[in-house]
Amino acid sequence: MILQFIERLTREAAVRGLDFLLIGSHAVNAYGYLRTTFDVDLLIADNQRPAWKTLLAHLGYTVRHEVDAFAQFNAPSKEDFDLDLMVVDETTYAKLRANSARKTLGATELSVPPPLHLIALKLHALRTEHRVRRGTDYQDVLAIIRQMDINTQSREFQQILDRYATASIRNQLLRDVTGDRQ
Repeated sequence: MILQFIERLTREAAVRGLDFLLIGSHAVNAYGYLRTTFDVDLLIADNQRPAWKTLLAHLGYTVRHEVDAFAQFNAPSKEDFDLDLMVVDETTYAKLRANSARKTLGATELSVPPPLHLIALKLHALRTEHRVRRGTDYQDVLAIIRQMDINTQSREFQQILDRYATASIRNQLLRDVTGDRQ
C-alpha cells in the first residue's frame, strides 16, 4: 500500500514540476534496513513549499502542525499515509539533491540523500527530546552505519557528529558502534 502511495505522490509531484528527496524511515529502507513506519517524510526546497501545500490540499491533506522548517499533514483517509515535509533553503536543497542517490521502491525510482547526509538529518532530529524517547531515529542511524559499513573514524563522519549530534547521542553512538566491532 505504501508503495502505491509513494508512486502516486511522485507522479503528482512530477506533473506539477515539484522536486523532493525521500527522507526518514523510507529512505533508510531504501538503503536496505527494513523498518515499518506509518508516515512519509520528504525534504523540499523552501521556494516550492507553497506549491507542495497546494498539491497536498488537492490530495485532501490537512495541516496538523507547521513551523518554518517543518510541516506535518494528516492523511485524508486510512488508506493514505500522514506526510511530513522538512523544508530547507534552496542552496542546501541543491547540495543534497546533487549528491543524492537514486533508489527504487517498488516500481518508483526516487532520490534519497547519501548515507552520511541521511545520518546528519537523523542526528538533527535527535536534538529534540521526544525524538530521543521514541528511539527510532537512533536505531535508524545505527542501521545506516551498519548497512553501509560507514567508517565512523573518518573525518567526514566525525564532522557530522560534531555538527549535528548532542554530546550524549555522540557518546552513545560511538559506544554502540565500537561494541559492534569487538
